[in-house]
Amino acid sequence: MLEITAWLSVMALAGFAPAVPDLHRTDFRNFTYLPSCADFESAEAKVPVRVEAGRFYGKEGTPTEGIFFEVREVLYGDLTGDGKDEAVVSTLCNTGGTGQFDEGFVYGVRDGKPALLGRVQGGDRASGSVRCMRVENGALRVERVGNDTGAAVGVEWIDNETWRLRNGRLEEAGKAVRRRLGTGEGARPIRFAKGKTSAVVKGATSGADEYVLGAREGQTMTLKISSPAGNAAFEIMIDDYTVACRSTEWSGELPAGGNYRVWVLSTRGAAEYALDVSIR
Repeated sequence: MLEITAWLSVMALAGFAPAVPDLHRTDFRNFTYLPSCADFESAEAKVPVRVEAGRFYGKEGTPTEGIFFEVREVLYGDLTGDGKDEAVVSTLCNTGGTGQFDEGFVYGVRDGKPALLGRVQGGDRASGSVRCMRVENGALRVERVGNDTGAAVGVEWIDNETWRLRNGRLEEAGKAVRRRLGTGEGARPIRFAKGKTSAVVKGATSGADEYVLGAREGQTMTLKISSPAGNAAFEIMIDDYTVACRSTEWSGELPAGGNYRVWVLSTRGAAEYALDVSIR
Protein backbone atom coordinates (compact mmCIF):
# COMPACT_ATOMS: atom_id res chain seq x y z
CA MET A 1 0.00 0.00 0.00
CA LEU A 2 2.84 2.42 0.83
CA GLU A 3 4.48 1.64 -2.53
CA ILE A 4 1.23 2.43 -4.38
CA THR A 5 0.78 5.70 -2.46
CA ALA A 6 4.35 6.73 -3.22
CA TRP A 7 3.90 5.88 -6.90
CA LEU A 8 0.73 8.00 -7.10
CA SER A 9 2.55 10.92 -5.47
CA VAL A 10 5.38 10.69 -7.99
CA MET A 11 2.92 10.53 -10.89
CA ALA A 12 1.06 13.59 -9.58
CA LEU A 13 4.29 15.56 -9.25
CA ALA A 14 5.18 14.57 -12.79
CA GLY A 15 1.88 15.96 -14.03
CA PHE A 16 0.08 12.65 -14.41
CA ALA A 17 -3.10 13.01 -12.34
CA PRO A 18 -5.27 9.92 -11.70
CA ALA A 19 -8.25 9.61 -14.03
CA VAL A 20 -11.43 11.23 -12.75
CA PRO A 21 -14.50 9.04 -12.20
CA ASP A 22 -16.90 8.48 -15.07
CA LEU A 23 -20.25 10.08 -14.18
CA HIS A 24 -21.97 7.18 -15.92
CA ARG A 25 -20.86 5.09 -12.94
CA THR A 26 -22.42 7.44 -10.39
CA ASP A 27 -25.73 6.09 -9.13
CA PHE A 28 -27.91 9.20 -9.23
CA ARG A 29 -30.92 7.14 -8.12
CA ASN A 30 -29.18 6.45 -4.83
CA PHE A 31 -27.69 9.86 -4.20
CA THR A 32 -27.93 12.92 -1.94
CA TYR A 33 -29.43 16.14 -3.33
CA LEU A 34 -30.08 19.64 -2.00
CA PRO A 35 -33.43 20.40 -3.67
CA SER A 36 -34.93 23.88 -3.57
CA CYS A 37 -38.31 22.45 -2.52
CA ALA A 38 -36.85 21.19 0.77
CA ASP A 39 -35.70 24.67 1.77
CA PHE A 40 -38.09 27.23 0.25
CA GLU A 41 -37.38 29.90 2.85
CA SER A 42 -33.62 29.95 2.27
CA ALA A 43 -31.82 31.78 -0.51
CA GLU A 44 -29.69 28.65 -0.96
CA ALA A 45 -30.91 25.07 -0.64
CA LYS A 46 -29.13 23.41 2.30
CA VAL A 47 -31.42 20.59 3.44
CA PRO A 48 -30.03 17.23 2.21
CA VAL A 49 -32.36 14.66 0.69
CA ARG A 50 -31.10 11.10 0.19
CA VAL A 51 -32.93 9.18 -2.53
CA GLU A 52 -33.04 5.41 -2.55
CA ALA A 53 -34.12 3.65 -5.73
CA GLY A 54 -34.91 7.11 -7.10
CA ARG A 55 -37.31 8.23 -4.35
CA PHE A 56 -37.35 9.99 -0.98
CA TYR A 57 -40.12 10.25 1.60
CA GLY A 58 -39.66 12.79 4.41
CA LYS A 59 -40.05 11.32 7.88
CA GLU A 60 -42.35 12.81 10.49
CA GLY A 61 -40.61 15.16 12.91
CA THR A 62 -37.72 15.94 10.54
CA PRO A 63 -37.03 19.11 8.48
CA THR A 64 -38.24 17.22 5.39
CA GLU A 65 -41.54 16.02 6.86
CA GLY A 66 -44.23 15.81 4.17
CA ILE A 67 -41.78 16.03 1.28
CA PHE A 68 -41.76 13.52 -1.56
CA PHE A 69 -38.80 13.81 -3.96
CA GLU A 70 -38.25 11.70 -7.07
CA VAL A 71 -35.58 11.33 -9.73
CA ARG A 72 -37.42 11.20 -13.05
CA GLU A 73 -34.59 10.93 -15.58
CA VAL A 74 -30.81 10.98 -15.84
CA LEU A 75 -29.26 11.97 -19.16
CA TYR A 76 -25.68 12.48 -20.24
CA GLY A 77 -23.85 14.64 -22.73
CA ASP A 78 -20.69 16.68 -23.20
CA LEU A 79 -21.46 20.30 -22.24
CA THR A 80 -17.85 21.51 -22.07
CA GLY A 81 -16.28 20.11 -25.23
CA ASP A 82 -13.66 18.13 -23.30
CA GLY A 83 -14.90 14.75 -24.51
CA LYS A 84 -16.32 13.81 -21.12
CA ASP A 85 -20.01 13.68 -20.33
CA GLU A 86 -21.78 15.79 -17.76
CA ALA A 87 -24.94 14.41 -16.10
CA VAL A 88 -28.33 16.13 -16.11
CA VAL A 89 -30.79 14.90 -13.49
CA SER A 90 -34.48 15.71 -13.82
CA THR A 91 -36.44 15.64 -10.53
CA LEU A 92 -39.94 16.18 -9.19
CA CYS A 93 -40.94 17.27 -5.69
CA ASN A 94 -44.19 17.47 -3.73
CA THR A 95 -44.27 19.29 -0.39
CA GLY A 96 -47.56 17.93 0.88
CA GLY A 97 -50.02 20.00 -1.15
CA THR A 98 -51.18 19.96 -4.75
CA GLY A 99 -48.00 21.52 -6.14
CA GLN A 100 -45.66 19.39 -8.23
CA PHE A 101 -42.32 21.20 -8.48
CA ASP A 102 -39.65 20.06 -10.91
CA GLU A 103 -35.96 20.98 -10.94
CA GLY A 104 -32.92 20.02 -13.01
CA PHE A 105 -29.43 19.39 -11.60
CA VAL A 106 -26.29 19.48 -13.78
CA TYR A 107 -23.26 17.60 -12.48
CA GLY A 108 -19.64 17.49 -13.55
CA VAL A 109 -16.47 16.25 -11.89
CA ARG A 110 -14.33 18.28 -9.51
CA ASP A 111 -11.48 16.90 -7.43
CA GLY A 112 -12.44 13.43 -8.57
CA LYS A 113 -16.02 13.66 -7.28
CA PRO A 114 -19.44 14.54 -8.74
CA ALA A 115 -20.00 18.28 -8.31
CA LEU A 116 -23.14 20.35 -8.85
CA LEU A 117 -22.42 22.85 -11.64
CA GLY A 118 -25.85 24.41 -11.90
CA ARG A 119 -29.62 24.09 -11.60
CA VAL A 120 -32.47 24.51 -14.03
CA GLN A 121 -35.31 25.89 -11.95
CA GLY A 122 -38.68 24.52 -12.93
CA GLY A 123 -42.19 25.29 -11.79
CA ASP A 124 -45.52 23.80 -10.80
CA ARG A 125 -47.02 21.93 -13.76
CA ALA A 126 -48.37 24.42 -16.33
CA SER A 127 -46.78 27.26 -14.38
CA GLY A 128 -43.27 27.12 -15.79
CA SER A 129 -42.43 23.45 -15.36
CA VAL A 130 -39.72 21.79 -17.44
CA ARG A 131 -41.23 19.04 -19.56
CA CYS A 132 -37.97 17.74 -21.05
CA MET A 133 -34.25 18.39 -21.39
CA ARG A 134 -31.67 17.14 -23.89
CA VAL A 135 -28.03 17.75 -24.78
CA GLU A 136 -27.45 18.93 -28.36
CA ASN A 137 -24.26 20.34 -29.92
CA GLY A 138 -22.66 21.06 -26.57
CA ALA A 139 -25.70 22.86 -25.15
CA LEU A 140 -28.51 21.89 -22.80
CA ARG A 141 -31.88 22.35 -24.50
CA VAL A 142 -34.75 22.91 -22.10
CA GLU A 143 -38.45 22.91 -23.00
CA ARG A 144 -40.66 24.72 -20.51
CA VAL A 145 -44.46 24.94 -20.49
CA GLY A 146 -46.54 27.86 -19.27
CA ASN A 147 -49.52 30.12 -19.74
CA ASP A 148 -50.23 33.83 -19.68
CA THR A 149 -51.86 33.80 -16.22
CA GLY A 150 -49.24 31.76 -14.36
CA ALA A 151 -51.83 29.19 -13.27
CA ALA A 152 -50.79 25.62 -12.53
CA VAL A 153 -53.18 24.23 -15.14
CA GLY A 154 -53.81 25.13 -18.77
CA VAL A 155 -50.67 24.96 -20.94
CA GLU A 156 -50.75 27.67 -23.61
CA TRP A 157 -47.16 27.81 -24.82
CA ILE A 158 -43.80 26.02 -24.83
CA ASP A 159 -40.52 27.90 -24.41
CA ASN A 160 -37.38 26.41 -25.94
CA GLU A 161 -34.36 27.53 -23.91
CA THR A 162 -30.63 27.05 -24.48
CA TRP A 163 -28.25 26.68 -21.53
CA ARG A 164 -24.45 26.46 -21.63
CA LEU A 165 -21.65 25.78 -19.17
CA ARG A 166 -19.34 28.77 -19.07
CA ASN A 167 -16.36 28.87 -16.74
CA GLY A 168 -17.84 26.01 -14.76
CA ARG A 169 -21.23 27.68 -14.33
CA LEU A 170 -24.56 26.98 -16.02
CA GLU A 171 -25.99 30.04 -17.78
CA GLU A 172 -28.90 30.64 -20.12
CA ALA A 173 -27.73 31.63 -23.60
CA GLY A 174 -29.94 34.02 -25.51
CA LYS A 175 -33.69 34.46 -25.39
CA ALA A 176 -36.13 31.57 -25.23
CA VAL A 177 -38.04 30.75 -28.42
CA ARG A 178 -41.78 30.47 -27.71
CA ARG A 179 -44.24 28.25 -29.56
CA ARG A 180 -47.90 28.82 -28.78
CA LEU A 181 -50.25 25.86 -28.64
CA GLY A 182 -53.64 26.23 -30.24
CA THR A 183 -56.97 25.12 -28.85
CA GLY A 184 -56.71 21.83 -30.72
CA GLU A 185 -59.74 22.64 -32.89
CA GLY A 186 -57.61 22.72 -36.01
CA ALA A 187 -55.87 19.43 -35.31
CA ARG A 188 -56.18 16.73 -37.96
CA PRO A 189 -57.75 13.51 -36.66
CA ILE A 190 -55.90 10.21 -36.97
CA ARG A 191 -58.42 7.51 -37.89
CA PHE A 192 -57.94 3.80 -38.26
CA ALA A 193 -59.63 1.84 -41.04
CA LYS A 194 -62.37 -0.55 -39.91
CA GLY A 195 -60.86 -3.56 -38.17
CA LYS A 196 -57.38 -1.99 -38.08
CA THR A 197 -55.38 -0.86 -35.03
CA SER A 198 -52.76 1.19 -36.90
CA ALA A 199 -52.45 3.94 -39.47
CA VAL A 200 -49.76 5.92 -41.27
CA VAL A 201 -50.05 9.67 -41.80
CA LYS A 202 -47.74 11.52 -44.17
CA GLY A 203 -46.95 15.19 -44.50
CA ALA A 204 -44.35 17.93 -44.70
CA THR A 205 -43.69 20.80 -42.32
CA SER A 206 -41.19 23.53 -41.54
CA GLY A 207 -42.81 24.10 -38.14
CA ALA A 208 -45.33 21.86 -36.38
CA ASP A 209 -48.27 19.82 -37.67
CA GLU A 210 -50.94 18.90 -35.10
CA TYR A 211 -52.94 15.69 -34.95
CA VAL A 212 -55.43 14.25 -32.48
CA LEU A 213 -56.62 10.73 -31.67
CA GLY A 214 -58.76 9.25 -28.94
CA ALA A 215 -57.64 6.37 -26.72
CA ARG A 216 -58.58 4.63 -23.48
CA GLU A 217 -56.61 4.39 -20.25
CA GLY A 218 -54.43 1.29 -20.16
CA GLN A 219 -54.18 0.89 -23.92
CA THR A 220 -50.72 0.69 -25.47
CA MET A 221 -49.86 3.42 -27.96
CA THR A 222 -46.88 3.10 -30.30
CA LEU A 223 -45.57 5.87 -32.55
CA LYS A 224 -42.62 5.89 -34.91
CA ILE A 225 -41.65 8.64 -37.31
CA SER A 226 -39.36 8.50 -40.33
CA SER A 227 -38.10 11.26 -42.59
CA PRO A 228 -35.69 11.11 -45.56
CA ALA A 229 -33.47 13.83 -44.05
CA GLY A 230 -33.80 12.60 -40.46
CA ASN A 231 -35.19 15.97 -39.43
CA ALA A 232 -38.61 15.16 -37.95
CA ALA A 233 -39.69 14.34 -34.41
CA PHE A 234 -42.97 14.18 -32.54
CA GLU A 235 -44.41 15.05 -29.15
CA ILE A 236 -47.52 13.74 -27.39
CA MET A 237 -49.66 15.54 -24.81
CA ILE A 238 -52.95 14.91 -23.08
CA ASP A 239 -54.32 17.97 -21.29
CA ASP A 240 -51.24 19.44 -19.54
CA TYR A 241 -49.31 16.17 -19.34
CA THR A 242 -46.41 15.53 -21.73
CA VAL A 243 -46.26 11.86 -22.67
CA ALA A 244 -43.35 12.11 -25.14
CA CYS A 245 -41.07 15.01 -26.03
CA ARG A 246 -38.99 15.37 -29.22
CA SER A 247 -39.12 11.64 -29.86
CA THR A 248 -38.71 9.59 -33.03
CA GLU A 249 -40.03 6.38 -31.49
CA TRP A 250 -42.21 5.81 -28.41
CA SER A 251 -44.37 3.05 -26.97
CA GLY A 252 -46.14 2.82 -23.65
CA GLU A 253 -49.28 2.23 -21.63
CA LEU A 254 -51.51 5.28 -21.65
CA PRO A 255 -52.01 6.99 -18.27
CA ALA A 256 -55.53 8.27 -18.99
CA GLY A 257 -58.37 8.10 -21.46
CA GLY A 258 -59.20 11.01 -23.73
CA ASN A 259 -57.95 12.88 -26.76
CA TYR A 260 -54.19 12.76 -27.26
CA ARG A 261 -52.62 15.61 -29.22
CA VAL A 262 -49.62 14.72 -31.38
CA TRP A 263 -47.34 17.36 -32.92
CA VAL A 264 -44.91 16.52 -35.68
CA LEU A 265 -41.99 18.94 -35.55
CA SER A 266 -39.26 19.87 -37.99
CA THR A 267 -35.93 19.82 -36.18
CA ARG A 268 -34.29 21.71 -39.05
CA GLY A 269 -35.50 23.03 -42.39
CA ALA A 270 -38.44 21.49 -44.21
CA ALA A 271 -39.23 17.95 -43.09
CA GLU A 272 -41.09 15.31 -45.07
CA TYR A 273 -42.34 12.60 -42.75
CA ALA A 274 -44.34 9.43 -42.31
CA LEU A 275 -45.84 8.86 -38.85
CA ASP A 276 -46.81 5.29 -37.96
CA VAL A 277 -49.38 5.12 -35.15
CA SER A 278 -50.92 2.08 -33.47
CA ILE A 279 -53.18 1.58 -30.44
CA ARG A 280 -53.88 -1.84 -28.95
